[in-house]
Amino acid sequence: MLDAHPDLAIPGETHFIPVLLRRWKEMEAAGLPEAERRDAALEMITSHPRWRDLGVDRDALERHVRALPEADAGEIARAVFVVYAGARGKPRWGDKTPGYLTKMPPIQRAIPEATFVHVLRDGRDVAMSWANVSWGVHDPAEAARRWVRRITGARNRRRRLREGTYLELRYEDLVSDPEASLRRVAEHLDLRWDAAMLEYHREAKERMAPAMRELRSMSGRTITAAERERQHALVSEPPRADRVSRWREEMPAEDRRAFEAIGGELLAELGYEPATGS
Repeated sequence: MLDAHPDLAIPGETHFIPVLLRRWKEMEAAGLPEAERRDAALEMITSHPRWRDLGVDRDALERHVRALPEADAGEIARAVFVVYAGARGKPRWGDKTPGYLTKMPPIQRAIPEATFVHVLRDGRDVAMSWANVSWGVHDPAEAARRWVRRITGARNRRRRLREGTYLELRYEDLVSDPEASLRRVAEHLDLRWDAAMLEYHREAKERMAPAMRELRSMSGRTITAAERERQHALVSEPPRADRVSRWREEMPAEDRRAFEAIGGELLAELGYEPATGS
């Protein structure tokens, strides 16, 4: 949705920023000259399994990085997105990697303008979604533990961010009233409103094309092109109300009870209703 805005470019998941921040710090501690750090950072980014998903011209990125008067990890990370956005004629950029919720404070220290939007979803629907992917969690109790851990962890880390740079948004609200939710996000990002965000699905396939390939992750797991395409199939459609509270009709009662035994307190805190008769 945000990538459909004419001023904002957001590639697929990147995953490289925490690795870059850590390795840059290690290279500094080892006393490597800045030029060598730049070369090593470029090699790390462009050899990352997600690099090809971005569709960024390596030569353009290298020219941009080498032209930086001074370089640190934040400047080099920023360079990837600046080149990506520039190739699309857009002045602003963002990222949509869910795992960065665990790294928000160091990312903001490295990229001070960073602001975050955390999309929350009923954990029972999250558990059902995870159960349908090869890299997901198939045990409802473990899904509940992961869901609770991720949300509470993000909420704890937000206290270490600059005031006003963290926003929570419910998936269910985004689906039921996309415009109201997107207006909240736009205000949070100091982004002018543009109705193109509501028509995101019309060009979604074209925007997602670079990522529709086989991916071998850093852990060695392979996600086939067919699976990645299936995972992203719904981005080519308007928001679907039937994606909300699927657990009520489709989640086995035993799985629901197992999830709620662990995640019930957080579900209630977030305003999600328990199952009827639970």
